Amino acid sequence: MILLCTCAASSAAFISSSSPSILRPSKHLDSSGVVCFAKKKSGATKKKPATSAARGFGASPTKAVKASPAARSTSATGDERWRAFEAWLAKSGATCDAVTLADCDGLRGVVTTRSVKAGEELLRIPRSIILDVARADASPVGGLWADVAEPLPGYARLALAVLYEKRLGDESSLLPYVELLPSATELLDGGGPAATWTDDELARTECGKLVADATRLRTRRDGGGHPALQPEALAARWQALGLAGSAPTADEVAWAVTVVTSRAYTIQEDAADVDGPVMSGLIPMVDMANHDGKLPPLTAKGIEPDGKNFVVLATAPMRKGAQVFLSYGPLPNMLLLQQWGFVLPQLASPPDMALVDISTWLEPGGEVAAALGCAAEEGKLMRERDGAPSAWQPVGPGLRLAMEDAAAAGAAPPEPEEPDAAAAAEDDAERGTRLYLSVIRRQLASFSTSAAEDLDALTAEEAKERPCARTVMALQLRRSQKAILNREVAATVQPKPRAKGL
Repeated sequence: MILLCTCAASSAAFISSSSPSILRPSKHLDSSGVVCFAKKKSGATKKKPATSAARGFGASPTKAVKASPAARSTSATGDERWRAFEAWLAKSGATCDAVTLADCDGLRGVVTTRSVKAGEELLRIPRSIILDVARADASPVGGLWADVAEPLPGYARLALAVLYEKRLGDESSLLPYVELLPSATELLDGGGPAATWTDDELARTECGKLVADATRLRTRRDGGGHPALQPEALAARWQALGLAGSAPTADEVAWAVTVVTSRAYTIQEDAADVDGPVMSGLIPMVDMANHDGKLPPLTAKGIEPDGKNFVVLATAPMRKGAQVFLSYGPLPNMLLLQQWGFVLPQLASPPDMALVDISTWLEPGGEVAAALGCAAEEGKLMRERDGAPSAWQPVGPGLRLAMEDAAAAGAAPPEPEEPDAAAAAEDDAERGTRLYLSVIRRQLASFSTSAAEDLDALTAEEAKERPCARTVMALQLRRSQKAILNREVAATVQPKPRAKGL
């Protein structure tokens, strides 16, 4: 048995009551996860060299790729860092001969080095090289927040611990790992999580939900305004504790928070069947494994009951060169961009979603708002963290059913341009469908460009010698939103086929 972990997606801003994995994967696996099978050691296959361009953030993977010489870094410095990282993993007791690091279309990924059977161990990472909150609290840098009146958020503690380890340099037992974390320049060149974007760059996405959430998440980059992280207070406390080097600057804290919140895992849950508090941490190698948009993930992962190792197991056979799915889970492009700073460019990449604004119908006190609140409880609508229906909803069956509930509660769809007897005799379902379509069409009308114009702009940007990563991602996201909305309109207005014999 292993204790399941979840990834940094737990900071997503809203959830679906019917699909909690939008927030984070469930604590329990279904039967395909098979977390109770006998643990199997990987074979004696000799570990192969890593093959990665180490570009980190940026263009996303479009398909599973095999490790190949073409994927290797051409930078001597990069090669040295990867070799040092691999040697450090082996020296630290990690087992990872079944996988290797690879450049998956510009994004760091992990692929299998050989065919793997269901139940085989893909990765074993000792807790001794995991930088978690408990380790940060116990280290000298923990003195920065040990006696503060207001608790310091876990992400901020991990960020300060990362900065402390970097300042220790060769004296840090985690140096080969922390040196591989993307630099501020790499984040900028590759796009970076949406919270690092400027107002103008965010506005280019024309996605109100993304803009609002990214703006809110910016406050984390300075530690949420915590008194202990104010530059003068941090500098004074750092010096008083005699910590290595100079106190981190505000820019360094912002960088470290961004890195931590984009890759930290919840490695232990506070639940009836799991002892101990919620615990987050940075897990070397595991946090470099991305995904290719294909489901199911074919892996189970978590801390073993004795707490000594983080283990990743295959839940189904995997071919040699298959990309290992560990980190991101079934998240749409909007959340991928918000959390990790990339999007999947193919419009068919599952599961993507397009959002529409239903705030008009959520004014408190009315019967329509009450009906939509019930719809959210029933799993038809996405909810905010406080449980209230979100003003931004993905199009699809859930929203369509919720609009039927709203119509039954008195929400009136726009009157047809040419009213007829049929419109007057509509039932709640038919009025709900018209209401649903009106919400989608209003969202489409709010965009400043068409999907075709976005494609032209995207083609022109990508043709440049040095295309702007953030412009490309904004256009990809904007175009995909419109494409999904247009498809939904077409599918909704298309007459349903008559049943045979009628």
